[in-house]
Amino acid sequence: MEKHGSRFVLGIVIFTAGLVVLYCTALQSRPTRKSVPVSEAFAGVTEVRVRSGGTCHRTPEAETHLFTLRGDECRDLIAHLNVTETGSSCRCCGDYTFEFYEGRKRVASISLHHWDHMRWVEGKRNGDAALDEKSLSYLKDLMQSHGVKDISWGCESR
Repeated sequence: MEKHGSRFVLGIVIFTAGLVVLYCTALQSRPTRKSVPVSEAFAGVTEVRVRSGGTCHRTPEAETHLFTLRGDECRDLIAHLNVTETGSSCRCCGDYTFEFYEGRKRVASISLHHWDHMRWVEGKRNGDAALDEKSLSYLKDLMQSHGVKDISWGCESR
């Protein structure tokens, strides 16, 4: 009986070691997400429309078009969007949405969340990415310079 008990324990140890090796191999072979610089992702953008509300659970009749950027202002915004890391995340829809257009075609929508990260829902990237302090300061100044005085500092809960 003792011989069978030892084999059982040995089998469990070998099985567990196999699982650990399999898990470590899977971690190493996971595809890494290539970071696309914001300026490259928006190379053909000619217009950015900024509106209230986030990118999910939309209520278009309750949203307000805040302002539109073209030309130098559009390029300036794109130059000031600097992602520092991925992984920031929340479950809200966002407070403001920046819609990027190439001519009449919308190529990306990015919502601003808690004034610390943005969420891409269309375009060359998808998911959440943290913004650096300079980007956040620029966005706050941009919004205020276009008459958005009552800046929300937390996401709408929907």
